Amino acid sequence: MALNLIALEFQMSSSDSTTPSGSKGFMHMPAELFDQVDAHLSFEDSTNFKSAHPLIDVRLTSNLIHYDKIHLSDEEDECWISDTRCRVAPRKFRANNVSVLIRSLENLREITVIMKDVNIKSAQSLEKKAKLTDYTPYTPGGYLAKLFNGVDPAELRLRQLSLHVDIMVESLQDVYSLQCPTEDLSFSMNHLINANFNSFIQVSL
Repeated sequence: MALNLIALEFQMSSSDSTTPSGSKGFMHMPAELFDQVDAHLSFEDSTNFKSAHPLIDVRLTSNLIHYDKIHLSDEEDECWISDTRCRVAPRKFRANNVSVLIRSLENLREITVIMKDVNIKSAQSLEKKAKLTDYTPYTPGGYLAKLFNGVDPAELRLRQLSLHVDIMVESLQDVYSLQCPTEDLSFSMNHLINANFNSFIQVSL
């Protein structure tokens, strides 16, 4: 609530003032203030915060520079970016924005994807989904196709990509009728062959 009020005040100052005094006020505000507010925001909220005023955007231009690892999960609270050297605190993000996030992290070195609750009853679906968390190892292209949507893996400076998928089964009969999930493996062989990083894919029951 407080953050929304701050953003609203910034917008009003820049649009309602007939003189540049509103913007001049920002010039005298300590950069640490913007840093402290931004440090508590998710990736999406930080993006909105920077768009509230051009000077905020300038002050926070490099606010993602230290983040070098993405941890993606089908559980909302377990999606975050982190600095492996612990210079900045982890920052949360929404799973469906991971492709945008990959393009935003210029020092990204590691991506870990963990999908823990994949329902076998919907696993045979061949329809592509809008949300990454609705994907399965049987969705065309698998999780990796959605992860690298609009991103050329060969242009990334990653060191490691790890994908762990746990398929949920209710009985042995489900195991007997289970087809081998090969979509992510096929994507890796077709699209990551020229990438300069290690890839690890594990699908388990």
